[in-house]
Amino acid sequence: MSEAVRTHMPPEGVEERRQVDPQRTGLSMEAHAARALNRFSGPKASTLDSTVTRDFTEGDSMRNKIEELLEKRELRDPINIERFVSKHFEAAKALNTVKEEDKPFPSVEDAIRNFTDLSPEELEDINQMRNPVFQLLPITSSERNLKDLNGNKPTAGQIDVCVSPWAKGALERADARDNVTDSGETIVGWNIAITEGTNAPDVLKGDDVDRTLENRLAWFQSTHPNRGIDFTRYMKLQQAGFAKNPARPVDDYFERDGTWTMLNGEPTHNGCVASGRWDAGGRRVYLVRHYVEFQDAGARFRLSVIRRCV
Repeated sequence: MSEAVRTHMPPEGVEERRQVDPQRTGLSMEAHAARALNRFSGPKASTLDSTVTRDFTEGDSMRNKIEELLEKRELRDPINIERFVSKHFEAAKALNTVKEEDKPFPSVEDAIRNFTDLSPEELEDINQMRNPVFQLLPITSSERNLKDLNGNKPTAGQIDVCVSPWAKGALERADARDNVTDSGETIVGWNIAITEGTNAPDVLKGDDVDRTLENRLAWFQSTHPNRGIDFTRYMKLQQAGFAKNPARPVDDYFERDGTWTMLNGEPTHNGCVASGRWDAGGRRVYLVRHYVEFQDAGARFRLSVIRRCV
């Protein structure tokens, strides 16, 4: 089968209810606001007034979203790692519970120190994130990470994460890689990361959604080597979304966002890449697979820079 006809394949584990095209309607209010912002680059973006804003809405909701997104553009200025980590350290800690037998939290000074060796390419990736998020990531079994994610269900009727049989195997392989297979649910160490945390990631510059996932994954590794997202970072992003008031999980595939994330911090296996998304209809997070031989315009990368905190 030629690449040109390898088109979108429905996500594993769910019957597709409708085709989602991120370039069409059915986008979130945030997505529409972002599109509006694209019409206002440079000085216009910083001087957006109420007259312009009224072109997009008759009420306050859209205006608030546009102003919020304008503020996020400031994050594209060169990031000050020390200030950024210091500001967000406690919020990242709050997503984790440390027991007596666990390795204690690192200090904020430890976290800052372990980010001092960032390469120019890593800093460039951090600076192009729309919503960089600081993450404290426990090195522990996937079972414990899943329990943490399932421990807060703020949306009506929400149920436990769906882990497909393929994803279950991938999580077991990740545990073996991280040497936590025999650790039970004990935290044996900590990683720190700065990760793209926006609800619906943009298509990265140079990425091409008309290509197969296999070709896109190869492109990413050649241009952003080892700066994709894995299971642990994705679960922490969803956990952070559930902690918001109101709750806002990322990658609301069928309703607000039309996106799902390729978890390319994990290796492909048997022609598949790990994937994550939220399904409002299914009322749960899905950790599943997608076949890399197909195209999917909703598939997105999340840039992430990770360090072992020692």
